[in-house]
Amino acid sequence: MRVQLNNDRYRWISNRGVWRQGNFLMLPPGEVATYPAFIEGILVADFAFNANVITDKDARLENHPVTVHIEDGKAVKVECTDPETMMFLQQCFTMHCVNNVGELGFGTNVAIGAAIPLNSHINERRPGVHLGFGDHNQFSSAVSYTCSLHIDLIASGGLVWVDDESVPFDLDDLAPSSQPHPQNLLGEDLRSPIDDLEIDDCCGVLTRGRLELFPQ
Repeated sequence: MRVQLNNDRYRWISNRGVWRQGNFLMLPPGEVATYPAFIEGILVADFAFNANVITDKDARLENHPVTVHIEDGKAVKVECTDPETMMFLQQCFTMHCVNNVGELGFGTNVAIGAAIPLNSHINERRPGVHLGFGDHNQFSSAVSYTCSLHIDLIASGGLVWVDDESVPFDLDDLAPSSQPHPQNLLGEDLRSPIDDLEIDDCCGVLTRGRLELFPQ
């Protein structure tokens, strides 16, 4: 995939397990994410999915990876060899704005090894790349569309080339940084009360939709 970022316009989120007054802390932590200013290419999600809906579908994808073709920030084709998973994805991607890439995320929790069958944030903490389709993690002044669904498609590991560097970052073998954590990254936890204009609501569950049973 080819990605361009705009750090002046789109905020970075860092879920690192630091509790803040008045917030609900989401555990386990371990993710940084932003909104891609531009993205195109092919994502092969071979680890798991995570969605802000209630479903008893097995979230693991290692035996039937999902391939998403992306053009100009939108999913234009979604493929999977498993009929049940493909039906689930079709239900998701036919909803309003779900074909938009709303999140570029990187899992950072090295303790997450194997995917779990539960539809859970645990899977997206796995070191690797994931894309969130549908709802985004930005303020409305930066990204204006709204969407009630957010589904993360998660790859296991990945290589990331930054700018013109010839050697990529291997997300399966990433050394912890010795530098202090940047102060300009916001937390991703759910904050109460929900009428706070600065709410950090990673999946739109509180502000733009509601958690409900997804059609099987």
